Amino acid sequence: MVEIDRSELLKIPEVVEEVKRHLWIESEKTGYDIGFDRAADDWIGKYAQAWLNHYKPNYRLKTKEVPAKSATPLVNNAKQSSPIKKRSAKSYTN
Repeated sequence: MVEIDRSELLKIPEVVEEVKRHLWIESEKTGYDIGFDRAADDWIGKYAQAWLNHYKPNYRLKTKEVPAKSATPLVNNAKQSSPIKKRSAKSYTN
């Protein structure tokens, strides 16, 4: 697994603008300022790779190898989980 170097990514002005936009959106959702660092971590984790592939396909970014947490495929874990419980919405009208 390859992890994107946060400091290298934040040197790109367009990325900083995207993070600021993400900061505004997420702060509006939560009702308070989540802070630039939290917004940057969230944006990098969710959108950085797709953004780089789309806007900077030939950009060489320093990356570092991160060992995988588990070699067990997710499909095997799904078989061992409990069955999904069906839920229904409560009606508050009589």
